[in-house]
Amino acid sequence: MRNAKRRRRKRRKRKGIRGDEE
Repeated sequence: MRNAKRRRRKRRKRKGIRGDEE
């Protein structure tokens, strides 16, 4: 559950962790 806190944007660009912020 590492992305449990970054589950705000529903747009996965490539990794879903640092790409969902761009």
